[in-house]
Amino acid sequence: MAKKALFFLVACTFFANTVWAQEGFLRGKITDAENGEELFGTTVVVKNTTNGTIADFDGNYSLPLKPGTYTIVYSFVSYLSQEITNVKIENGKVTSMSIQLVTDNKQLEAVVVSADRMKDNETAMLSLKKKSINSIDGISSQAFKEIGDNNLSSAMKRVTGVSVQGGKYVYVRGLGDRYTKTTLNGMTIPGIDPDRNDVQIDLFPTSILENVVVYKTFSPNLNGDFTGGLVDIETKAFPESKYTTVSFGVSYNPSMNLKSNFLSQEGGNTDFLGFDDGTREIPISGTTQVPDATANDPILTDYTRSFNPNLAAKRKNSFLNHNFSVSHGNQINKENVTFGYNAVLNYRREFRHYDDAENNIFFKDPVRSDTDLAKEISSVGTRSEDETLWSSLLSGSMKFKKNSFTLNLLRIQNATETNIDREVIGRGETTFDQDNDILGFTQRSLTNVSLIGKHGIGERAQLEWANSFSVSNSEDPDYRDTRIDRTDGILSLEQNNAGARRYFRYLDERNNNFRVDFTLPYGEKNKFRAGINSTIKSREFDLFLFFNGYEGSPGDFPNDPNWILQPENVWTVDKKEGSFVDDFSNENNSFEARQTIFAAYVMSELVLTPKLKSVFGVRMEKAQMFYTGLPSKNTDPAYDDTKTLDDLDFLPSVSLVYELKENMNLRGSWTRTLARPSFKEKSQVFIPDPISNIKFNGNIDLEAAKIWNYDVRWEYFFRADEVISVSAFHKEFTNHIVVGASAASNDPTQTIARNVPESKVTGIELEVRKGLGFVNALKNFSVGFNLSLVKSSVDRTKAVVAEQLNPDGLLTQDEVEITEYEDKLANAREGEVIEETRQMIGQSPYLLNTNISYKNDRLGLTSTLSYNVQGETLAIRGVRQVPDIYVKPFNSLNLNFIKTLGEEKKSSITLGISNLLNIIESGLGTDLNTDNELIYRSYGSDDQTFSRLNPGSRISLKYTTTF
Repeated sequence: MAKKALFFLVACTFFANTVWAQEGFLRGKITDAENGEELFGTTVVVKNTTNGTIADFDGNYSLPLKPGTYTIVYSFVSYLSQEITNVKIENGKVTSMSIQLVTDNKQLEAVVVSADRMKDNETAMLSLKKKSINSIDGISSQAFKEIGDNNLSSAMKRVTGVSVQGGKYVYVRGLGDRYTKTTLNGMTIPGIDPDRNDVQIDLFPTSILENVVVYKTFSPNLNGDFTGGLVDIETKAFPESKYTTVSFGVSYNPSMNLKSNFLSQEGGNTDFLGFDDGTREIPISGTTQVPDATANDPILTDYTRSFNPNLAAKRKNSFLNHNFSVSHGNQINKENVTFGYNAVLNYRREFRHYDDAENNIFFKDPVRSDTDLAKEISSVGTRSEDETLWSSLLSGSMKFKKNSFTLNLLRIQNATETNIDREVIGRGETTFDQDNDILGFTQRSLTNVSLIGKHGIGERAQLEWANSFSVSNSEDPDYRDTRIDRTDGILSLEQNNAGARRYFRYLDERNNNFRVDFTLPYGEKNKFRAGINSTIKSREFDLFLFFNGYEGSPGDFPNDPNWILQPENVWTVDKKEGSFVDDFSNENNSFEARQTIFAAYVMSELVLTPKLKSVFGVRMEKAQMFYTGLPSKNTDPAYDDTKTLDDLDFLPSVSLVYELKENMNLRGSWTRTLARPSFKEKSQVFIPDPISNIKFNGNIDLEAAKIWNYDVRWEYFFRADEVISVSAFHKEFTNHIVVGASAASNDPTQTIARNVPESKVTGIELEVRKGLGFVNALKNFSVGFNLSLVKSSVDRTKAVVAEQLNPDGLLTQDEVEITEYEDKLANAREGEVIEETRQMIGQSPYLLNTNISYKNDRLGLTSTLSYNVQGETLAIRGVRQVPDIYVKPFNSLNLNFIKTLGEEKKSSITLGISNLLNIIESGLGTDLNTDNELIYRSYGSDDQTFSRLNPGSRISLKYTTTF
């Protein structure tokens, strides 16, 4: 199989420059107008000739023709034939013509349509949405072109019930991270961020995508571990025609680009390519025993000097953000086989700069009558980020008779250099004032190889199989956090553990996903499906921590962190003073874990009446997790590939689709899904974040969450590209997984993952997509509007936050559990009423996406104004004296212009302005919520800032040409 895959990939490349000789092509897809199914075996012929072809089992066809104007006849048994007149074929070009055939119930004559009336519009996605057995939304490749978005994160903001957090992560129906799953061509892939369960969608450039489908209801043929939504990213396989596309662009943010005070660090020669060249490698083995300075061992001097001496952030000028992309592909038709290939390379570099970046730690006062929040730690200063991202995709496909094979090779490389220069002030039990320099470099990569096969069996049956193997790496090599004490204006290294903390974090994850799906149509419109699926994942994680301190008294300390490791200041046996290195690593923070999932399903699509279709079935998933590492208590035995999860779940699904009238459906579904803890959450690790001061504790006793889902949807398709729909949904969670403040510690900056026994989510969604052609003056305008309103509820009386603690914060002998409700009552302010329920963590109360578009084909001009906002969301649940932390709404207003150039419109210029409200806010001098801000909230107190960054506004310009 590997040799065959290599053969057709080489063959695709060999034919890349094949020249079509005096002919063009007619290509497209043929589907059933009622159910959207592909019609394998449809004949496509030139009228009154024998020149024709047959559609493959995907419904695709390709007919070579000499230049001219033709009448094409499409025919299939028991369907009305369709004649398309005035089909123009040009030399060396492809004419696209996708057809939907209607069942011939009355033996009527063929339908005749002129090709001039078949306008190119975004009908495929709405047709899929209309005919799907699931409630779905999505966006097509044509929409990517029209709205001009470079990457998927920008485009997804237009999908109903979808928001994008941090420009990277998809939240569906307000449920993100754990409850939104991302797949690539239907296959599971790991993310490149070890702290999250979802996948960064800004990694995927729109140029490589065919469609993106968001499944909002479960069916047994889908993975069972999603609840909010499953986002399936489909890449191109067979291009309609030969193409080469090149684009390059720049963008300017006045608060971030061309700044003379931009922070940087002494890095490596390959930083601009997204990976370190070894400059930041850990200089000594993780198992090396570093002697204490009191041991008078000269090896300490060598170890200290082996570390990179650069500890200070330096200033430089930041450049413009820039990006470029080049892609090439073709479809090559031979007598008995068709080849297709795509090759894509994308590169992007962005500079982000924040003059007043802020992170704070606040507490409630122990005196319950005092409602004001007390600031424990404040961190304010400058933060700069230099991010590089490049991705490449090489895909090759071949099809012959009833078989097709596709091989995809995907590589993504990402690096972010983060530099901070700030003042950190402690006002709690220990007061301090420190200058803080942070030098960070995070590099991440994803390599994915997938092979997909599709086969027609007999007259109508189909077999599809796929195997996807991924390797994901994430490293934080030599993350340097240097703190220097300031007392009455005098700098020193003598108090409050001043010095440099150095983190080396390494993560390696492997993921192999295999599936087989069998489909057997029976009767006229019924279908039986069955399949198996297996996923094997493994992770290795290591965290090493070193400290550069000073033995003795450094005297007058200059305002330069680089002074610490200058050669003359390093500790030696002779001097018996100076800077040294100490190993603070803890073996508890390194672990290995693996997970195996085996799944099987059966389901049936059954037409009960001409207007009512049912879909029912069940999916079985057997999941196991294993852990290797040290326990949190030294008295407990170590974990050695110990089984920590062993679940067998049956996930039923029942859906009904009723056609109220033509182009109007009523859907209902009842399903069960689940959500498993991540490797990091189901562990014994302790992981600090030096920027936010938040520390994460794993919980090896976490259980998987189980969810019952109820969905109803009414949808009406005015035309192929216009729709209105209303949805209602209800979800009941058992063992919902949350990350909140830890009540088992006196350190309020510690968080831990826990299960919450009972939670509920109820919501409605409204979508309207409508052209304004009914008003002649607005015929070139269209509007899109989607709104989600969600009510979530967590039963605090059953949510355990810790075991019983005595006043010293230590466990009592009986270790009685404390519920969240009891904890809130014990720490309530005077006059505060504690409710037994609260908002679910991570669940937004509302989502609003709206846009107005203008399209003028004669002028070659398209413009879109879009607005997005998500309601205030609980981010971290507070306990004891720690207040709750919320994400404030961020109002995003963006404008895009696209102008095509030339008679053939193969080139275009895109002008974009993002975060327009930031400009308006500056002009009006009022707060329009244009900061990315998290806040503390407590009864009787003003809201206080946990973290805040102002993204500013950005103007971008991109040129694209295809030849």
